[in-house]
Amino acid sequence: MTILDDDTGSDGGPGAIDDGFASFAAAVGEAPAPAAERGETDVDAVLAAVPGLAPDPAGDEVPLRETLARWGTAPLATLFALNVVDELDRIALTVLAPNLRDAFGLSTSGLAGIANIGSVMTLVVAMPVAVLAERRNRTRIAAVTGVVWSVFAALTGLVTSTVQLALARVGAGVGKASVEPVHSSLLADYYPVEARGRVFAAHQIANPVAVVLGPLLVGGIVLVIPGDAWRAGFLIPAALSVLAALAAFRLREPVRGRFERGGHDDPGEVTVEPDLGVPAVTLGASMRRLLQIRTLRSMYFGLGILGFAIFGTGAILSLYLEEHYGLGEGGRALVFSVLGVGGLIGMPIGGKLGDRLFRHDPAWPLFLIGAALPVYGVAQAVAVYLPGVWLTVPALVLAQAFASTTTPAFRLLFASVTPPAMRSVAFGSIGIFMVVFGGFGGGIIFGAIADATSEQFSLALLGVPTGIAGLVILGGARTIRGDLAAVAADLREERLAAERRAQPQRNLLEIRNLDFHYGPVQILFDVDLDVPEGEIFALLGTNGAGKSTLLRAVTGLTPPTRGSIRFDGVDTTFLEAEQLLELGIAQMPGGKATFPGLTVLESLRVGAYTFRQDAERVDREIEEVFTWFPRLRERKDQLAGTLSGGEQQMLALGKAFLTKPRLLCIDELSLGLQPSIVAQILGIVREMHARGTTIIIVEQSLNVALSLATTAVFMEKGQVRFTGPARELLERPDLARSVFLGGADLGSDSSTNRRPAAPGGSER
Repeated sequence: MTILDDDTGSDGGPGAIDDGFASFAAAVGEAPAPAAERGETDVDAVLAAVPGLAPDPAGDEVPLRETLARWGTAPLATLFALNVVDELDRIALTVLAPNLRDAFGLSTSGLAGIANIGSVMTLVVAMPVAVLAERRNRTRIAAVTGVVWSVFAALTGLVTSTVQLALARVGAGVGKASVEPVHSSLLADYYPVEARGRVFAAHQIANPVAVVLGPLLVGGIVLVIPGDAWRAGFLIPAALSVLAALAAFRLREPVRGRFERGGHDDPGEVTVEPDLGVPAVTLGASMRRLLQIRTLRSMYFGLGILGFAIFGTGAILSLYLEEHYGLGEGGRALVFSVLGVGGLIGMPIGGKLGDRLFRHDPAWPLFLIGAALPVYGVAQAVAVYLPGVWLTVPALVLAQAFASTTTPAFRLLFASVTPPAMRSVAFGSIGIFMVVFGGFGGGIIFGAIADATSEQFSLALLGVPTGIAGLVILGGARTIRGDLAAVAADLREERLAAERRAQPQRNLLEIRNLDFHYGPVQILFDVDLDVPEGEIFALLGTNGAGKSTLLRAVTGLTPPTRGSIRFDGVDTTFLEAEQLLELGIAQMPGGKATFPGLTVLESLRVGAYTFRQDAERVDREIEEVFTWFPRLRERKDQLAGTLSGGEQQMLALGKAFLTKPRLLCIDELSLGLQPSIVAQILGIVREMHARGTTIIIVEQSLNVALSLATTAVFMEKGQVRFTGPARELLERPDLARSVFLGGADLGSDSSTNRRPAAPGGSER
């Protein structure tokens, strides 16, 4: 089978579904909410700013040849060639399996193990390659992995021992690892949104082309070349791969998100270049962000179920053909070759139909997937109960054609709802969900069912999880417009941030459209905040207003659900806390921010871990902390857990001071402290500010906050209600009273998941 081997608060159900799609939606309970409930007007306005994402039912369809004429044929042709020769290696291994078995005296199970080790390595290496692709030139990665594959594929034809054969297959598997994460993300940036379905179809049709023609090519090589002809079956495809890899070295790296960023006007220009020198988002942070995209989450879970269904199909079908029709190795190979025709039929249809449906409404390709997968399952179940191989095979070809129509739609949707900087990881994780979460278990379970009943029944039963997968994926139709709007809003904010960076005076910290959830409970709602460099900001509000949660998002302790955070022009939204510390953002958390089991000196050394290799600097910075806090010097060998509350606050502030942060976030500075201790600590904070540190302070005491701050921000129920000069807050008794009456804020935010109505006349 050929197949895919945030939050905006507004549901993205299809806006104007025709009768057929509407009936299907109603049947599965996914009928869209009224437009007013979805906030459709706002979503459409955001999407309209990004070329290709907004629905355009009346728009003209640009033929693929015109797209290639304008944006270049070389990228698609080169990546197609690499994909073909990659697949030829698998075909050669299948066709020449008896030759390898006889040449090395292997058992059937031993040969199967060696053959599968390459596939396992492809899966294992795909994610590291995807992470590397987010940080390095992707065309070089595609070219280098193509060369790696060529070398090890050639070695497969040259090996003289079983160990060498196993190592060659391991290397070939590593070389194949770039196809999904690198090729797909490159194609999304080489070609415009409105043509991506057909471009992905053209790239993925390499698989059925190789399935249909590969056995003929490899078999022809074996017949024509004398001697150990099977070796040439690996050497010749490897030589072809070298040519494709050399062509990949000549490709230019496209800007990530090129077309969403405005690259339609000139093939060589875009409105905004990505930030240079920005720390890379880690794999863990990328996956957390991707799983927050509701449409992508539906597709991932659906792919896991689909993997459960399809990864046992090949082996069980092969057994079925042998048991029911007495087909030997050659006959079964011919049948599987003919099944590739289904991909040749379905892939182009799926590409063209996917583009057309997406242009009409972004949700419609999901209905295509949701309908095609159950049809595939039913067609396969019917096929295996038909009398005679001449009826079964055409029915299986039809099933494959339906399945293949979903492949371009999947990739089109993945590329559309994923932030451009995370596309390689998004595509690379497909194999994780399909194989690890689905494929391994499915093969075992359905194999056991085949043993207990029959191959016929097991193949027919595989249609059940396939249909369920289609329905799960279809769930994304409710959310896709909102997810697309989130991508569009982030790209718009990126352009605005670039304009602000060009201004003489700019903010050190910029927060835009920030939402945050703890599970289903929303804490922050559309928070916007600007912090100029050199300011002291007081962040005030009632208990549960979201103040501490906002600080945690700024310092990388908890990633937001939606929106962006920029520090000195750098997008830091999904960077880890340690990366932000190296950039110059530190936090002094509320409560006891110490390690009770460490001494004061040990705690300070831990606080200096970002420059721990510079022993001289560590000693110098610790000595300066002791100068600021003489009491800590007196207690440097005392366990931190035995210090008084004020001393622990001094230690926490000293650890933050060690790194010389440009932005210091302080949560509840005066909590539980005597006034004399508070006054001493405030003096240190003022001195840090005088030395150039920008400070955001969450404080329960209005008097303490206003004695420090030049600017005050008041939050209530996750929203910013006031931003302005700190003294002006005293002129707003309705707000100031809330702080006084709110009691001590212990730094733990809680809230209701119901968004409050925007207060009339409030300042932002």
